[in-house]
Amino acid sequence: MKLKFIHLALFLCAFISLKAQTSSVGVTTDGFGYYINNGTAKITGYVGTSLTPVVPTFINTTPVTVIDIGAFFNLTTLTGVTLPAGILSINAQAFMGCSALKTITIPNTVTSIGQSAFQGCSALTSVTLSNTLASIDTSVFMNCTALAAITLPASVQSIDFTAFSGCTALANVVMQNLSATYVSSPALAATKLTVPYTPTNITAALGDTTATISFNPGANGGLTVTKYTVSTVGGISATGTGSPIKVTGLTNGISYNFFVTATNPIGNSPNSSLSNAVIPATAPSISSSPMSQTVATGTAITFTVVASGTPQLQYQWYLNGTVIAGANSPSYYITRSTTSNNGSYTATVSNSAGTVTSNPAVLNVLPPAPVILTQPVSQNVTAGSNSVAFSVGVYGLGSVYQWYLNGYAIPGATSSTYTVPYANATSAGAYTVTVTNAGGSVTSYPASLAITTNPGRIVNLSVLSMDGPGSQLLTIGFVSSGSGTTGSQNLLIRGIGPALSSYSVSNVLADPVLSVFNGQTVIASNDNWGSTAANISSVNNADAATGAFALFSSTSLDAAVVASVNIGAYTAQISGKNNTTGYALAEIYDNTPAGAYTSTTPRLVNISCLEQVPLNGFLAAGFVIGGNTPLQVLIRASGPSLGLAPFKLSNSILDPKLTLFNSSSAIIATNTGWAGSSSIAAAANQVGAFPYTSSSYKDSAILITLSPGAYTVQASSASGNSGVALVEVYEVPTQ
Repeated sequence: MKLKFIHLALFLCAFISLKAQTSSVGVTTDGFGYYINNGTAKITGYVGTSLTPVVPTFINTTPVTVIDIGAFFNLTTLTGVTLPAGILSINAQAFMGCSALKTITIPNTVTSIGQSAFQGCSALTSVTLSNTLASIDTSVFMNCTALAAITLPASVQSIDFTAFSGCTALANVVMQNLSATYVSSPALAATKLTVPYTPTNITAALGDTTATISFNPGANGGLTVTKYTVSTVGGISATGTGSPIKVTGLTNGISYNFFVTATNPIGNSPNSSLSNAVIPATAPSISSSPMSQTVATGTAITFTVVASGTPQLQYQWYLNGTVIAGANSPSYYITRSTTSNNGSYTATVSNSAGTVTSNPAVLNVLPPAPVILTQPVSQNVTAGSNSVAFSVGVYGLGSVYQWYLNGYAIPGATSSTYTVPYANATSAGAYTVTVTNAGGSVTSYPASLAITTNPGRIVNLSVLSMDGPGSQLLTIGFVSSGSGTTGSQNLLIRGIGPALSSYSVSNVLADPVLSVFNGQTVIASNDNWGSTAANISSVNNADAATGAFALFSSTSLDAAVVASVNIGAYTAQISGKNNTTGYALAEIYDNTPAGAYTSTTPRLVNISCLEQVPLNGFLAAGFVIGGNTPLQVLIRASGPSLGLAPFKLSNSILDPKLTLFNSSSAIIATNTGWAGSSSIAAAANQVGAFPYTSSSYKDSAILITLSPGAYTVQASSASGNSGVALVEVYEVPTQ
């Protein structure tokens, strides 16, 4: 807007100084300043609002013939200007500093463009020049940094040295008049146009009735070289656009020298110096190819090819199509062969006239006898287990396998891994494998398979927590299942309140009520374990069988029930009668009778507890692994992921810390943030746990193998905050 006022002031000054004269000045309705004198009009400025103004052909019937000095000076918002036919000249600095101007077409009536007319038009990418333009003056297109190409019409007779100074993108200048004095561009600045310089370093390589000529091009004289011509002293020639150029039609046995000339629109360069002499030669021919061989490991090998041809032959040996480094003689030697040398061998024989390849020779080096690197490992598994696998690691090519049980071959057991389909008494024993190849055989050490009827498994979960109505309700989840299991599982489930007083626990839940759900259906419940003689008897018996501490008074208000549950997921809730609050202990025990457990008996494969963790406190859950073999478990303390579907909890702990203790209260594992562990993710997927979707979430998890015994897992906030946490323990079957 400031520039418009400046232009308007200039117009008014011009008007005041000239008002007494016959000429006239003014501003058109669309913002063009003008000066009319002697029947012609000049455009002196522009104060309009259009970014792409159209200069009028006439002003008050007077033809517009001149774009005057600085008419559009520094109008930085203009992107295009349309000039009418009839413009004869564009004066100095007319469009200088129009940094947004992208394109301009100069009418064919324009015969002159003044100094710096388009200087600093940094966005200018397209210029169409008048075909009557005689010269391009000083700095006309200086610093037009976006201008990449321009065609200079045949009418142009001279171009100032600075006309295109600073046009850093200008790489393509087409001159229709090759006699113009100078051209200025990054590639051609201040270069007089001449014929090309003479090519140098002429070298010739012979062929069969041909020669290939290589050379270094000289400078192009300011214009593109249109062709290079290679000629012999005797007159044979060939052309091309660059080095190298192949000359054909030569006669074998005759010596030739070659020279090269370059051509541009102005003319031909002087002849180059002569190349080296070449004599076209005879291509090589193979009379005997190498022979195939089958040998033992360590045998010395020789392959030979017999060939003829001139000049001197060159050899290259290949294995399976790949170059053998340094193998450049008629014979190729292997001093001590191994199976890594096996394959197809060929030789190429070459000279400057061509190349020929031998027939392939196949080398078959028999392997050494196999060597066992990893022996099969003895295992102790549960009777009825599926997919018990024995594996052997072997070094030895072409090996085949045969597994044995107690010295007898197992039909179909012919790979490096043998899987026992169903573990029982008949599959127990010593397993070996014999590995054989063309070089011999070897037998593994025996690996025993022992069958156990009492495998490691989760047999108890207990959670001590403040219990109350609503979100304080003490709830534990469990799953009775297992691969290949059927039927039901007998469980002792207890909700202890008053009995905790004997263990120095204060503020206990006075009258706990126990409810066991399968989905929304209550399948078992109890309010006061001594309410019936039958319940007293079954609970006492289960307490004794499972090792649960005894409930001595049948009049206590503790809750307990013995229930058989089918395979599935369940929830046990402990609530206070009449919405009372207090500390309560929730417990689940596997009450399968001693000696009755088999591989088909359902077991506790998952136990969990969702509870509030107090400020600077923790959620503790105890669990027991029974049986007599170790058990792999996945233990998780979830917080951040509880804010996602399907939980969508708004008050979960954001940084749960997971700590695992043994029965001696010693820490045996800890984790703060699972960090995207692939083993944790794989175990969660295997057992059907909901996935952790982000490695940046600080949910915590431990994958560990534990011996039978009692353990405690604690979930707390690493920063001491309060919130809801979910503690889970999963059985993870080993693969």
